[in-house]
Amino acid sequence: MRILFFNHSASPTGGGMNQYVLDVIARLRAANETVALVHSREPHSEYGGTGYILDGLQSSKTDIPFFQQRLEAILEDFQPDIVQLHGVWNPWLDEILPQLCPTVRFIHNHEFYCSGGNMTTVRPFRPCECAHAFHCLIAHRLQGCGSYNPWHDLSQHRRVTQRLKNLQHLHGIQVATQTLAQNLRRNGVPESKITLLPLYAAEPRPGIPDPDPQRRTLLHVGGLLRKKGIWLMIRMLRSLPNDVEIVFAGAGPEQTTLERHVRARGLSNRIRILGDPLPDQWYQLYSTATLIILPNLWNEPLGFCALQALAYGKVVVTFRVGGTSEWIDDGFNGITIPFGETHQFQEAVLQLLTDSEKLRTMGKNAKKIWENRFHPDKHLARLRAFYLALVSKSVPN
Repeated sequence: MRILFFNHSASPTGGGMNQYVLDVIARLRAANETVALVHSREPHSEYGGTGYILDGLQSSKTDIPFFQQRLEAILEDFQPDIVQLHGVWNPWLDEILPQLCPTVRFIHNHEFYCSGGNMTTVRPFRPCECAHAFHCLIAHRLQGCGSYNPWHDLSQHRRVTQRLKNLQHLHGIQVATQTLAQNLRRNGVPESKITLLPLYAAEPRPGIPDPDPQRRTLLHVGGLLRKKGIWLMIRMLRSLPNDVEIVFAGAGPEQTTLERHVRARGLSNRIRILGDPLPDQWYQLYSTATLIILPNLWNEPLGFCALQALAYGKVVVTFRVGGTSEWIDDGFNGITIPFGETHQFQEAVLQLLTDSEKLRTMGKNAKKIWENRFHPDKHLARLRAFYLALVSKSVPN
């Protein structure tokens, strides 16, 4: 098969899904599929295969005739059997491409059906289960799930309405979690268009280094955002044993504030802020971590980093919400805490730090779950079968 991927980035940094796109392309090529990537212009591309740069992938304010002309030129040059959309937001892609070639989209987040983006209300603080509708504009103000800028909220609401409409043009929609599938169904996307394709985590490299026996690490993986629970981690520090450090692996808008806070309070010997690690650094971080901490204070739709933790046999502590809780079987390979119960979350972390035998047993269980459910070979087999079924339907008799 000839498969043409679209993703805004050709670098493995900036989020787990960028890592996934480059990794799955490499695996498809190793399986003798012909694959190319269309991506935005960027200074640090690390994609080594056939690629095309297309300006305007992230913008709806595009010169449409020129954009379509360039798009058709790429299709004519590569001659794909199927087009795979990932992190690209230009609405014209979902409208134009299905007219030219079988086109599918992998949906990773809530932004196709939630104008607030998070599927989480502040007043009250809880996950949202509403479908996209006009009343969302009122909820943005009353329940605190918008931007507090009514014009921005209105613009985003219209954008989501258009995105949902454009999804109807696609030949298929892939999701990695039941959370995403349920929200799409709630918003009128036909069941026949939705395919559940659980993700995978890459195999750990051989020769995993042993953790430092004199130092235990709580690894926080993800963007440095308030909704990722970074300040909950900071507040937790005072209760942790002195040999435990917190490591933040990820970048984001709170990084400067977090770094300033750590310096001002002289916490540099207990807290490390790494920014966006490179692929080789992830290997070291997961290998030497004592616990993976994911205190998501929002309706996390995916939780890709929890899968990576399973591959390394690491125990995850997270809130029972969204996609992350679909990877974690509470008490077996990790701990899930009722959403927003921050004191209970802290107690669970402290309890695991004092029970090394339980931590070791749950870590072994985590590794088994990865091998049985989330190994790369399993995902690749499902993905190729999905492509073949779709391509066979589109071939005229």
